Amino acid sequence: CSSACASASRRRSVAVRSIRLRRMSSIVRARAATSGVPLTGTVKAALLEEQAEKDLAAVCQSVFPRFDALFDSGDYGAVLDLLYELRPSVDAFFDNVMVMCDDMDMRLNRLNLLKSLVDRLGRVADFAALQVRAALAGGDATAAETALLTATKVLDKAATKKIIHWKAAARNISRLSTAVNKAKSA
Repeated sequence: CSSACASASRRRSVAVRSIRLRRMSSIVRARAATSGVPLTGTVKAALLEEQAEKDLAAVCQSVFPRFDALFDSGDYGAVLDLLYELRPSVDAFFDNVMVMCDDMDMRLNRLNLLKSLVDRLGRVADFAALQVRAALAGGDATAAETALLTATKVLDKAATKKIIHWKAAARNISRLSTAVNKAKSA
């Protein structure tokens, strides 16, 4: 039961993290369009005021280089594990920081902090797709096929809600399906 319970807990955590990513993406997309200033993802440390935003910026500075290295090497299981380090800081940020404050410089800095997160997490496209890639990397075609069914539903839903473009969702599903079919036939 302990591995099954851990697996169920991990799936719930992934769902919560997907919701946070959707929330961050929505804030960045909506505010970038209305602010008139392009968001770069560059955070100015001098403008970090609240402790929760300072903590999030510090965690991002620590996690991002490892995230990039693991993602580039194709170690998607480790990428998923690494994302767990971000959760407490992201949760504290949303609980304690008002992104859309009155000070425009501080607002843009907070939006850039969120954009830096969205840019990194967007590379993963979807956590369910990451699970498919992790199963494939582990050589488990059956687990990859099961994860593909979930990924397809999640990507379709994300496209329907305009979190990602419908063509990007279709392309991801196609690539994942091809990889799973190739693994099954091997």
